[in-house]
Amino acid sequence: CWRRLAEWTEAGVWPRLHEALLAKLRSADAL
Repeated sequence: CWRRLAEWTEAGVWPRLHEALLAKLRSADAL
């Protein structure tokens, strides 16, 4: 489990997920 998490972090998955969440929050605030 942790190994997969580390692989995701190295692959740059988390920054992308974080950006997607921020974009959703911004669009929600815009409404």
